[in-house]
Amino acid sequence: MSEIQKPFEVNIKGREYLLALGNCAVVMYREAEKSHLDYLVIDEGEDDPTREFNCIDMVHWLAGYIIRKEEDGELMRYTTLYEGSTFRTAYGWNPPVIEKDAPADWEEEMYLEFTTNSLDREWNNFTPPEEEAQDG
Repeated sequence: MSEIQKPFEVNIKGREYLLALGNCAVVMYREAEKSHLDYLVIDEGEDDPTREFNCIDMVHWLAGYIIRKEEDGELMRYTTLYEGSTFRTAYGWNPPVIEKDAPADWEEEMYLEFTTNSLDREWNNFTPPEEEAQDG
């Protein structure tokens, strides 16, 4: 019996995506101190695919596992669950996972640019609370 591969609809930072086998992949790093850079690649048919950072829990769930370095230095892969289920159980597929030892310089730069742009947007949208009038 074959699994039914359902598309996965997701909203990442206000942008809607319809993920399916063949239009996305996960990039994960084996270096423990670089795992915050793990990201999702989405091919929307444009010249340059979309890369979504800062959604690590979802990336690991999509991949089906997380990479952890044990005290003895051995790399272990642990199954990731969301609400008690794996992504494969819920949707019938997992995107391809690209494991790298460490990010390339351009990947780190892209992550920093993405994070900086996110912070700039948050700061520009920030409205400080009005100061309370003081009785004088």
